[in-house]
Amino acid sequence: MPKTIEKTLRGCFHPQEGKPNLKKAKHLEQKYAETLEKAQEERVVEQYGVEILTNDDAQWIIEDAKDFVLKIEEVLV
Repeated sequence: MPKTIEKTLRGCFHPQEGKPNLKKAKHLEQKYAETLEKAQEERVVEQYGVEILTNDDAQWIIEDAKDFVLKIEEVLV
């Protein structure tokens, strides 16, 4: 977790004065999770050229990964 987000969340849960701001902490947590999900989606699109990952796409990616590992094993042996 980036230091700035960690510091902000710590300030929400352990404020110097007053009660913890759980509502703000929950909002920041959700925003952080959405940012990570978006980054993962963009990586999949760039790496595999797939915008919506279907079961067929996942199967193709898994088979491609298995083939890659087998080729690497052949090189190493």
